[in-house]
Parts: sequence; C-alpha cells; structure tokens
Amino acid sequence: MDSGLAYNSGDTWQSPADARLYYFVRGSPGLPQTLSFAIDVLKKARPDPAIAEYAVAQAFTDSRAADSYEWRAEGMANDLADGITPAVVARFRKAILDLRPSPALAEELHRRLTRVYARVMPGLGASVKSFEGGVYFVIGPEKQFAAWEEYLRRVEGPDANVWRLYPRDFWSIVE
Repeated sequence: MDSGLAYNSGDTWQSPADARLYYFVRGSPGLPQTLSFAIDVLKKARPDPAIAEYAVAQAFTDSRAADSYEWRAEGMANDLADGITPAVVARFRKAILDLRPSPALAEELHRRLTRVYARVMPGLGASVKSFEGGVYFVIGPEKQFAAWEEYLRRVEGPDANVWRLYPRDFWSIVE
C-alpha cells in the first residue's frame, strides 16, 4: 500500500488457516486520516495482473524455513492439532496454483477488493457490525481515541463507541 501522511498507511496480511484478515497501522499521527487515505487508494485501484501474481505468492508466505528447529516443530505440532495436515496445505496451495493462469483472476480479485477490505477498514463499505468475529482496537493517547470515535460515529453511525482501557484496568494482585 502507498505510504501516506507522516508514517505509513498500514499493512494488511491474512491468515487462511484462521480465516482472518488483518490491517495494522503503526505510528499514525491521525488514525482517521490514515484510514481515509488507505480507503482512497483502494477505491482508485484498478485490476492489475501483477497484483494477482502477488496475491498468489501470498499463499506461500507462511514458510517456516528460516525458523529455528524448535519453532518449526512447535508450528507443525500446532498445525496438526488444529487439523492443518500437510495434505490440507498441499490441497490449498494446489487450488491457488490452479487459479493462477486464469485470465479473469485479476478482475475477480479486484471485484472482491471492497467487500474483503471492508471487514478491517471501517468506512470502506458495509458496517463492521455486519461482520461476525471482528476485533478492532486502537492503542494511543486520548486525542487519538477521540478522533477515532468521531470518525466511527461518522462512518458507522451515532451509536458507535470506543471503549477505553487503561493499564490500571489490568492490575495483577499477587498474594
């Protein structure tokens, strides 16, 4: 995604195993402005075969090759416990590779763009309330929270609320 404002417009990544999409912005001077910038970039996007190639490549980014033996073993054990066997991974990757030569792939990915990213970008499309299982949070100063809450009320409706948690809310009492 293009850089914007003083920092960046965020990073997205997916977890096919968890059926989750993530959008993460670090060091944003103003979250509503950063998100608005990112949404504008997505709205201006056009179908692009290079983006389709990139999307295919993302299905293969979960390699553990660079991890230590212990991390690889733990990751494999967790996958097996979750039912993600080598056969499941192979079928998933083969299905992705089978889609790759399709001349309509870039157009199809572009068609789905707004619907997919709307799940993690309030203000892009459907209300985030319509997506089950979403978790949205912001870490920052009160000024950031207030701006975010104002933005959410504008794009999600007047009943949108930002709950503030403070470190004191998580004190541990040791006996």
